[in-house]
Amino acid sequence: MVREHPDVGLDRSALGLPGDAFVSCSLKNPNWATPQDFDVWMTLLHGVPDRVLWSLAPNEILQQNLLNETKARGIGSERLVFADRLSTPDHVARLPKADLFPDALTTMPIPPPARRFCRGFP
Repeated sequence: MVREHPDVGLDRSALGLPGDAFVSCSLKNPNWATPQDFDVWMTLLHGVPDRVLWSLAPNEILQQNLLNETKARGIGSERLVFADRLSTPDHVARLPKADLFPDALTTMPIPPPARRFCRGFP
């Protein structure tokens, strides 16, 4: 069963995403990601020059740490895009703006995959 959710009515640029980029999305709490998860995500970015990682915005300190780690790996900070926290219906409605949802290796919280399933994603 696919639940219907209102479309946020925004294009990618309104969400801070480049319109022509391949968007890998991890819109869960970044505190759950391990260094190994981040390594995989950075490998994905390194492999495809026009790919960005769309991540839920953490607190300012963690956000700066993630940007520093991205830069230390030779990847431009503009390729890490932070998403604002939204209400659940608006959050679910923006999910179709992404192209790929690589989950963390060590944790797989139930809510994000369940939300993607309800939006009709495989």
